[in-house]
Amino acid sequence: MNLYNIKNEYLELLSFLEENEGELTPELEELMKFNENAFKEKALNYIKVINNLKADAKYAKEEIDRIQSYLNKKHNSINLLETSLLDALKLYGEKDPIKDIYRFEAETYKMYTRKTEVVELEEGLIEDKWKEYTIEKLTVEDKESIVELLNKEDLKMKVNIPKTAIKKALEDGEEIEGAKIVEKYSLNIK
Repeated sequence: MNLYNIKNEYLELLSFLEENEGELTPELEELMKFNENAFKEKALNYIKVINNLKADAKYAKEEIDRIQSYLNKKHNSINLLETSLLDALKLYGEKDPIKDIYRFEAETYKMYTRKTEVVELEEGLIEDKWKEYTIEKLTVEDKESIVELLNKEDLKMKVNIPKTAIKKALEDGEEIEGAKIVEKYSLNIK
């Protein structure tokens, strides 16, 4: 018997009790005990399933964290190796004076650099007008709720500095304290 049926049976028993003007017959008392025992058994089974699911979810979260840590280590190793290879390519590679890139072939692989311009920021020096603020997981019904939420200390505010807009402003000649365009080489392997 599922919880829905147990609940409906209990409501029927209560209705029957009301029809009998509150008189509890031995048969009705026995049915109510059976109903209560069925609920107890079903509730215990639900609790066991819930606890198992919680344990599974906890284990899954721990596995995700472990795999994420493993993945981060692999990406860090890749970045370190690529940086070392890029430095060596600049040293040993053949420089193309027209495109200002470096090339090198090793057996079946071709390596070359690509020159890019990126914006480097010193976040403490960037003016507020360049910052975009977002509040994580904010759902608000009315304007008064916004003010109330902003006064809470546990809000997580995320600050984003749009590098694309800053790069365009720098290219247009605007001076922005804490921001500059830097030429960098990136490594390409085919």
